Amino acid sequence: MSIQVFSRPRKQTGRNTVEKKPISPHSEEGGNIMNDPAPVNITPAESISSAAAGVMEKDVSENRPRILAAISASPTSAVVIRFAGELSLKLNLPWAVVYVDQGRKMTEAAQQNLLANLRMSRSMGAQVLSTADPDPVAGIIRVATQLRAAQLVVGKTRRFPLSMLFSRGSVTGRLLNADTQLAIQVVPCNIPPGKMEVPRVQLGFLAQYLKAFAIALVAVAAITGVNLLLVPLTGYWTIALVYLMFVTVYALFNVRMTTVVFVSFASALLWNFLFIPPLFTFNIGLLEDALMNLVFFVIAVIVGLLGTQLRHKERVLRNREKRITMLYELTKAIDAARSMEELCCVIKDTTGQFMEARVELYLTGELKKYNVENTPRGRIRMTAKEYSVIYWVLRNRETAGRFSVHFSENDLCYLPIIAQSGILGVMLLDPVDKREYTIEQELFLQNVLNQIAIALEREALAQRDRDNVLVAESERLYKILFDSVSHELRTPLTTINGASSSLLDPAVGTNEKVRTGLVTEIKRAGDRLNRVIGNMLGMSRMQSGRLKLSRQWHEVGDILDAVLSKDADALQGINVSRELPEGFPLIYVDFNLFEQVLANIMGNVARHAGVNATLHITGMADVEKCLLSFRDSGPGIPEDELTSIFDKPHDTRGRKSRGLGLGLTICKRIMEAHGGSIGASNAPEGGAIFTVCIPVVNGAARKEG
Repeated sequence: MSIQVFSRPRKQTGRNTVEKKPISPHSEEGGNIMNDPAPVNITPAESISSAAAGVMEKDVSENRPRILAAISASPTSAVVIRFAGELSLKLNLPWAVVYVDQGRKMTEAAQQNLLANLRMSRSMGAQVLSTADPDPVAGIIRVATQLRAAQLVVGKTRRFPLSMLFSRGSVTGRLLNADTQLAIQVVPCNIPPGKMEVPRVQLGFLAQYLKAFAIALVAVAAITGVNLLLVPLTGYWTIALVYLMFVTVYALFNVRMTTVVFVSFASALLWNFLFIPPLFTFNIGLLEDALMNLVFFVIAVIVGLLGTQLRHKERVLRNREKRITMLYELTKAIDAARSMEELCCVIKDTTGQFMEARVELYLTGELKKYNVENTPRGRIRMTAKEYSVIYWVLRNRETAGRFSVHFSENDLCYLPIIAQSGILGVMLLDPVDKREYTIEQELFLQNVLNQIAIALEREALAQRDRDNVLVAESERLYKILFDSVSHELRTPLTTINGASSSLLDPAVGTNEKVRTGLVTEIKRAGDRLNRVIGNMLGMSRMQSGRLKLSRQWHEVGDILDAVLSKDADALQGINVSRELPEGFPLIYVDFNLFEQVLANIMGNVARHAGVNATLHITGMADVEKCLLSFRDSGPGIPEDELTSIFDKPHDTRGRKSRGLGLGLTICKRIMEAHGGSIGASNAPEGGAIFTVCIPVVNGAARKEG
């Protein structure tokens, strides 16, 4: 074990501070909260915090050594914290602070000092840890071992002499004598005599002990009175068992070991003086009575101390179980969130339930779009006053508002949400109970903030990955669409251009048969070009939400006749047959849009089924739906395209005939707008089957139509 003692030099350094007056979020002085904060003068503590944050980002190995600082409720711990932060910056190592809860009740002043030390450590970039142990030395060594700390920083102060009566020595001295491999840095942190608060703190400490001893004395007197009534009936040996039971029960309701020892000693003394012959003297006539009195005292002390430790550990375990359960519920709720909006709502609801407060989040950067400000969903209404404090918290990464040293007149608590990538935002709490949070609640809240920061950062990265996938998919679809559009438009335009050039030839112009053929080709190419442009415009209208249905009652046969008549040229060479049962019901559809669906399906057959192919159209109907089936004799659809053939755009580059693929997508969108569906499959004996499903509208709807 190596020991190094450092004295911090007293340097008169100028300290630039940030003025803590409210700043309007849109003023020239405050800049704009919506954008990056304006540059400010950085204090030494903030420089340590920034450097430590950089160190933490580089810490990718859990085996990396750390610096651990042991702190307490003493105001001198601030010196230890600053020294540990400077040492971390100098050695380029991550650092942490630990506080050991010994299970003792602290005065309000001590709690304020401890909270100030914990907040100071957190603002300087330290990892804040807390553990429960009656022995602070054992707790510190245990945490240092778990963290694989390379160096331990502790403070050495002058102690009030009276406190030595109630302790086992100084923590620093016991750490130096402990069998450990830690390199211990002892930092002198004596307070000048004019500012020493130790005597006042020790008087309060003594007052608490006097009160506890007074209660113990009253309890011993009460049980002694009961024993005086019992001794004529039971004998004086039985009184020892009554005293022992009393010590055991008292230890279960008291966590001060000194009072338990006092009760044990007083019980043994009173048993000797009042009950063991000769009475009213401390002399014991029989050897067995003397041995019994000694054994009683030893057993009472052991049982009392064990009961005290048991109660302390039970309280620690109960509080730990409560915190773990809350963190588990929070983590489970966070994991169940399916989007960033739902995640933010879960965080606000769960944290508000745990902390008994109204909760609001103000996020920055890429997460800013998920803020809910001044809306009915917002739990806290945001004004310029709140924005000014939020801006200050974002710049300084420190807690502000109620229960803090910054903007303490504000009714809200402002807590920075800090992740490894930087500050993600600010959590606003409006406690229902205006009492200040205890140390346990403060530490639990910090654990909650850490979980929230991890969840927000994880969801932001996941959202970024999803955006990247969408960008890559958009680029891929753009290439497919560009290739398909160029093919779909170039083919009919080439046909029109070639036929038009031929018609300009005088030799061709005199040949009636050739001229008729060229004009027919121009018409077919024009129809194909018109269909492609119509599909593209239809897709654009559906994506923009401007597509409106004009439904009427129609016969399926009439719509089929219209398609076959208009697309007779495109369907040349295709043997079309249809089989519709008698009494096939009317369908409640938009005539033009449903005609486009049937035309796109038949056009797809004409392009891919081949020459002299057959197309058989059949119809079926029941009380809920009407089905139209289009079966061709072509090569069918590749199995790997069956699930994506209706996607936009559909890539058909592996086929002899390439298409834009928007026609089938248009069909799907139109059928969905009608409340129906469209599907594709392959027939067992070959060929593709397209099935259109139209819902049957009831009589009321028919009358309305």
